[in-house]
Amino acid sequence: MVVADSYFDIGAIESDAEGTYADPDAMVACGRSYEWRHPLADVVSALAGAGLRTEFLHEYPFASWARLPSVERGDDGYWHLPERPGIPLLFSLRARKL
Repeated sequence: MVVADSYFDIGAIESDAEGTYADPDAMVACGRSYEWRHPLADVVSALAGAGLRTEFLHEYPFASWARLPSVERGDDGYWHLPERPGIPLLFSLRARKL
C-alpha cells in the first residue's frame, strides 16, 4: 500500500465509476464519481459546532465494503487490509443534542 494523497487534503476527488460502493455491479447513468475526504477531527468538530455532544467514537480495522483495491473479505464478512491490520477503515459515532 502506498499513501498517494494527504489525509488533510479535503478537495473533491473525481474519478470514473462503475457501480456504487453499495453495489459495484449496479448500472449507473453517469460514470463520474465525486468524493470528499473528511478528517475525523472535522467530523467531530462539526458535531460540536452544531451543539451536539459526542457520546462515543469507535474506530475499526475493517470496512463494510471494498473501499480499497488491496482489501480482502474476512470470515466475518468485512473487508480488511491484510498487510496493515492496525489501520482504521471505519468509525461509528453517536452524538446527542445538548
